[in-house]
Amino acid sequence: YASQWAADAATTAVPSAAQKIKVVPMGANLLEIPPAPSPRDFPPTKLKLLLLGVNWEDKGGPIAYEALVELKRRGHSVQLVVCGCEPPASCNDVDLVREGFLNKNVPAEMDRLVQHLRTADVLVVPTRFEAYGIVFCEAAAYGLPVMATRTGGVPTIVQEGVTGNLFSLEQGGRAYADAIEALINDPAKWQAMRNSARKRYEDVLNWDAFVERVFAHVEEAGLISKER
Repeated sequence: YASQWAADAATTAVPSAAQKIKVVPMGANLLEIPPAPSPRDFPPTKLKLLLLGVNWEDKGGPIAYEALVELKRRGHSVQLVVCGCEPPASCNDVDLVREGFLNKNVPAEMDRLVQHLRTADVLVVPTRFEAYGIVFCEAAAYGLPVMATRTGGVPTIVQEGVTGNLFSLEQGGRAYADAIEALINDPAKWQAMRNSARKRYEDVLNWDAFVERVFAHVEEAGLISKER
């Protein structure tokens, strides 16, 4: 299974199969391996938050927007770039950037998406439910710390306090703002999360690593032999 959440569900359903159930995280869906993130100062003059998702409500857009407003209320210079969905007209803060849907199959639009991943400071996706969450793997590829919900497969990808922070479904924008502000006040922590996110991508969250782990488990079960 791709996540511990799915593996736990399978174990609960068939306890006798517990020893046969393995977790193999899937990788980022990227045509090319991004170069390692370039060193840069943090916090920047204007903090860039990024929300990626095709459904504003399901991906927790209102919570991300609330975090934006709260951080600005506290005196921080922040913008929230939204790709994939259209926030409602009531979200009218001047620092909400509406990118709309970016099609990965259109080179110019893919370039814009990649540019946002390269230049964002934090990915904020307070998703209401996520069976896995490839977007978090893609964020890791670009060394992007994540603020997300502790739901479904997300905790398998995002390591709490290491590559980002995870929140309960009940927590709102102020909790996200608190965590982001903590990074603003501790630049070394942001840098460490950035480095750890990229390392997790290189070690685990890529398709080569996925294949290697699958083959290792299949070989362990005696179903194949690399020697043959």
